[in-house]
Amino acid sequence: MITSILTSQQMNDPAGQAYALNMYGNNAHRAKWSRVGVESVNFYVNEQLSSEEKESLKNAGMPVFTVNRVTSIIEMMKYFVTANDPRWRIVGMEGSDSDMAHVHNVIAEYCWYISNGRSLYSGAILDSLLKGLGWLQVSFDANMDRGHGEVVFGQPDTDDVIVDPLTRDVLFRDAGWIQIHKRLPRHLLMAKLPRYMNKISAASSVFNVAANLTSGPMLPDDSQAVTRPELYGEISYDVTATMSDMLDYYETYSKIKVPFKYILIQKPPSQPEIQQIQNLVAIEMKELEQELAVQVREKELELQKKLEAGQIIPDRFQLEVKKLENQARDQIANARNERISDLIMAATLEQKYELSIKEYEIMLQKQPNIKQYIVNEADFYKTRIKLVCCVGNQTLYKTTLPISEYPLVPIPYLHVGTPYPVSAMLPMIGKQKEINKAHQIMIHHANLSSSLRWIFTDGAIDEEEWKNYASSSGALLRVNKGHEAPTPIMPQPINNAFYTIEMSGKTDLEFISGLPSSLFGDLSSSHETYRGMLANDEYGTRRIKSWVNNVIEPALELLGKVHQEYAQTMYTAHKVFRIVEPGADEMVKSVEINKPQYNTFAQQIGRYNDYQKAQFDTKIIPGATLPVNRWAIRDEYYKWFEGGLIDDIAMLEQTDITNKDQLVERKAKVNQLMQQVKQLGEQVDRDEQIKKQLENQVVQSRLNETEAKLTTRMTGSVLETEQQQKLLQGLMAGVMEQFEAKMDLAIEKKLIAMDRANQSKSAHAA
Repeated sequence: MITSILTSQQMNDPAGQAYALNMYGNNAHRAKWSRVGVESVNFYVNEQLSSEEKESLKNAGMPVFTVNRVTSIIEMMKYFVTANDPRWRIVGMEGSDSDMAHVHNVIAEYCWYISNGRSLYSGAILDSLLKGLGWLQVSFDANMDRGHGEVVFGQPDTDDVIVDPLTRDVLFRDAGWIQIHKRLPRHLLMAKLPRYMNKISAASSVFNVAANLTSGPMLPDDSQAVTRPELYGEISYDVTATMSDMLDYYETYSKIKVPFKYILIQKPPSQPEIQQIQNLVAIEMKELEQELAVQVREKELELQKKLEAGQIIPDRFQLEVKKLENQARDQIANARNERISDLIMAATLEQKYELSIKEYEIMLQKQPNIKQYIVNEADFYKTRIKLVCCVGNQTLYKTTLPISEYPLVPIPYLHVGTPYPVSAMLPMIGKQKEINKAHQIMIHHANLSSSLRWIFTDGAIDEEEWKNYASSSGALLRVNKGHEAPTPIMPQPINNAFYTIEMSGKTDLEFISGLPSSLFGDLSSSHETYRGMLANDEYGTRRIKSWVNNVIEPALELLGKVHQEYAQTMYTAHKVFRIVEPGADEMVKSVEINKPQYNTFAQQIGRYNDYQKAQFDTKIIPGATLPVNRWAIRDEYYKWFEGGLIDDIAMLEQTDITNKDQLVERKAKVNQLMQQVKQLGEQVDRDEQIKKQLENQVVQSRLNETEAKLTTRMTGSVLETEQQQKLLQGLMAGVMEQFEAKMDLAIEKKLIAMDRANQSKSAHAA
């Protein structure tokens, strides 16, 4: 179909290809999906009745108001998802990249802040809830920061983004192409893209299928109102004339494979540097030779002692001494070679590059001698995003973005395997219509009951009088003579099913959205206990949390990775990022990247915080965007504080006390002073202990001195007593000897006397 409309030359032209993709993506399925999205938006803004429905209700005398319940549900769902800004966790691939990971975290916050990311994120979530699909975009604005450029976030309109219908991935990563299509006035495009004013002014609003593109563009009659300066000057135009001059603007993104080269460059030190290394090693080897000579001499003396003791023979002595000398010589040689190798390796400049083929060729042209230092190279392919920008039948520019994923990140609500997800509003539209109809019928019945209708015979009453006073309290109405009084037409009793429908419709909306009425502040349906309310809050938001966990957080993680690749490629110059932290003190967080480093000769030798060469991974912090129940958090923190798991500073951080930063600072100072007092008290206790120890030592020394004196006295007394005892023992021994001599003498005398007596008796007997 498309090829039959466009010529072969138009199909080969980038503008023709963009037009063909647009026609292919704008199929019947997308048209139906877009109509459903328009209806959802109308219900959200309370345009829930079409003009035909309003006219029909007015003709029937029924009210045309609506009881809008879906808007509050959508707003509550949006609140739960956008309560906080998304936060990314940056993890360094290597230990040296850990500091750069913190730097990138600050850069991500900075880019989110300058892009007004909170509003963009809120708009994307609202599009997802209403239209089924929201978009976030990462791009580079070269005009910001006085021409240095900034990486910024954006939020394209869902109706402007067309996706390859063959995609099946929930984040459209497998899409063959993604296109942004807008119809804008020519003067607005020229104001936005002044660099391409010539092409924009020559662009045709539609393709001329009957003519060839080479025959020249077709310009509308009112295009002459645009004046084209030679360079970037002011643009003057007639607004009334150019508003009808609409042009198709295309941004077509597609994935391509780009050849890359991985090269490892090792540049050894120069000959003077090698000579310096050898001199340094020679000095170190002299110290090693002296140490080994002493060790050899010590072991030789040990062997000499063994030889003299006869433990070894002279031949063994000479053999062992020779082994020691050879080992020392080999150790010195090995140490010299190893030390020289280490120093040369340390002085060798090693660089790793991942370059495209074009960048590789440019490097060889600028540095032809670098080829000899390449020790390893490998060819591989990287996925890159190709961008083609066209206006009408003119191609503005073509470029390759330095990212591997599409800069357009989708946030679908209910993915169904196609690029046309279902919105959160769609299942609620029918119930909202049901509630509106039930209320209209009940209000209409109430109107009929309060304002009766009458049946009367023609000429029986004064119609104007009855119209004005039939519903007045205490009114007297005349009936013409000879006619019957008008008969009131009483409405039929309304069926109670309408009240049931209204109540069940409310319950059904809560069930469909997954948000109970207690979350809207309805105390009648909330739990009586505090824990019951927390449980109701937890269970009532599980459906939204499931959407956050399975769709939103992966989309934000992909957004963070795209921003990382963009930022590392674009921020190559020296730059300082500053973010004002919210709070009473308004602390400023600042990081600096790509800071030049110079040697003593004012030559740049490197860069501090080289942002482009750092490697780290980006992960979304789970639940970062969800709201936090402050009461529940404070209750948990208070329990942890009472249990001693956290200190009072951590507890104070979770409160809403005014100027809590100053309070935390004062408490920190008080804690510091208390710590100092504690340290001084401990020092006093130590001094008291030392004093007591010294006093105990003095008392002990005095006791020892007294004991020594007593010991000396007792020793003298003992010695004196021993001498006295020896003297007494001598005297007693002399006395005993005399006593024994006297006894012996007495015994001898007694024996002599007995012998004499026996002799006298013998003589007498004789």
